[in-house]
Amino acid sequence: MAESEKKFDERKTKLEPHHRQLTGDLLNVKKRIDHIEWKSDVMRNQMGDMDKSQGMMDRLLASSEIAITTLTDQLGELDLQLQAAQKVEDDLKLHFNSINTRIRDNQANHRKLMEERKAKLRELEAQKTKGIETNKEMASQYRTLQNDQMEIKDKYMNNFEDRIKLENTIKDVRELQALQIRMHGAMMEYYKYRGLYNSSELSHLEDMSIQNSEKVTQLQSSMDVALKNITEFLQTQMTGEAIRKTAWDNLQKNERRAASKEARAMKMKSSSTIVVAS
Repeated sequence: MAESEKKFDERKTKLEPHHRQLTGDLLNVKKRIDHIEWKSDVMRNQMGDMDKSQGMMDRLLASSEIAITTLTDQLGELDLQLQAAQKVEDDLKLHFNSINTRIRDNQANHRKLMEERKAKLRELEAQKTKGIETNKEMASQYRTLQNDQMEIKDKYMNNFEDRIKLENTIKDVRELQALQIRMHGAMMEYYKYRGLYNSSELSHLEDMSIQNSEKVTQLQSSMDVALKNITEFLQTQMTGEAIRKTAWDNLQKNERRAASKEARAMKMKSSSTIVVAS
């Protein structure tokens, strides 16, 4: 409608100057016709006075008739132009009225369409609200089911881990049993060879003990001889009481030495016996 109004206004603006010009020309022509008619009347009134100048008057009349004919033709052309402008104006008015009618119809259709869309919008909003509530309920159910699933999954995972631990424990027990069996065999072999080694060491220690006993006996005999010689020397150099004291001290020292040697020999023998028994 705005484009049509703008277009018609432009056409109207273009035609109005021409229309005003034609109207001015028509008024001028009417004025000239009136002037010519008045002049014709004057000329008719002066016909009697113009007998001498009849030829001039005839020429003037002919020229006036030609001018009248020309002006009449121009007036007809102007009438045609006015009719065309009027027709264009009527067409524009008819088109403008049709546009207004179409605009009113479009506005009515638009209002009807807006009412239908508002009703549809309210329906969709109600469906949306209902859908949101349904979605919330389903989301709550989904979270509950998901939590249950996670609990069951955790329980199964714990059971699976316990089973894996149990299997690993059984595997470790079996490996430990196998290692214990191997260790038992190795220990049997070890104690076997250890017993043999201790037996050989015990025999060696007994041999050494016998040799040491013989050496101790020899040393004891040598010490007795030496003590005897010392005693005899002291008897010649000291009084009787001093000699007895010195001999007694030497005898106690020799006894302590012999007792300590015998205790060491017994200790070595007992340790070797313990090793053999173990």
